[in-house]
Amino acid sequence: MKHYIRLIATALCFGVFVLPAATSSAQNKAAKVQAIAQQLDLTPQQKVKILPILADEGPKVEASKMIIRFQRLRKYNRSGHPSAD
Repeated sequence: MKHYIRLIATALCFGVFVLPAATSSAQNKAAKVQAIAQQLDLTPQQKVKILPILADEGPKVEASKMIIRFQRLRKYNRSGHPSAD
C-alpha cells in the first residue's frame, strides 16, 4: 500500500511540472518547426506541406516520451533503490 501511495505522489509531482511546460510548448512548437525546416533546407511550399504532418505526429511523440519517462520512474521505484524507500 505504501508503494502505491508513493507512486501516486510521484506521478502527481511529475504532473505539476509538466502542466506549465505544456502551456509554453505552443511557443516552442513554432521554433521546433523552424529548426526542422532549416536543417532540412525546406522550401516554403514544403514547409506548408509538413505542418499538418508535424501537427498530427507531435502529440504521439510527446505521449511516447511521457510513457517512457513513467516506465523508467516505475522501474526505479521497483528496483529497491535505498532512496526509493
